[in-house]
Amino acid sequence: MSGYSSGYEARLLSVLAKACVGSIPTPDVFLNIYTGIVHTLHKKTVEVLEMAYQYLKPKDDYRRDIFLICSVRNASEEHRTFQCNYTDGLEKKGHRVFWPPRDNPFESVDRIGLDIIRTNLEAILASDEVHIIFDPNSQGSIADIEAAMAVKKPIYLVNPELLKATVRKSYTNAVLNMHAMYEPSMVYSRRYGFAGV
Repeated sequence: MSGYSSGYEARLLSVLAKACVGSIPTPDVFLNIYTGIVHTLHKKTVEVLEMAYQYLKPKDDYRRDIFLICSVRNASEEHRTFQCNYTDGLEKKGHRVFWPPRDNPFESVDRIGLDIIRTNLEAILASDEVHIIFDPNSQGSIADIEAAMAVKKPIYLVNPELLKATVRKSYTNAVLNMHAMYEPSMVYSRRYGFAGV
């Protein structure tokens, strides 16, 4: 980075390091960003990155141990009761849970859905891991599952016994396989000595 002070370089690296909070970007993307900046550096680079970090960083208001993916809009009364009981059980054990029907402030006012999606993404980023009460008919759940996968959160399927694998590829098959690969996050394990939900 010839032509730039060591202080400038240190500041740039600091901003990039902050951007990795919540697994965004992943290490390989981090390297690509840094390499690209080295070749195209200009005086606005750090300012732009700082703005991006402020947008991407997990929001303190949404920090939880667990983000619960579940059906919201078309959830049956039985399904909603199951979600409520599951959340209540975790919280009685001391776990902090982000339950979208209760905790996403846009669920009752967003008529398009983008604010709901953005808020859930922020909450997923700020959570240690993700639990799913899967409803194959829930479109919102699919968006949240893909977000959790993208940021490499540990994913635990709450209701595998209620799901049936399909002959052809499906989201049901995908979440069943995610559950089979589930490992508690290091933060979650260290805090609670995790040995099962």
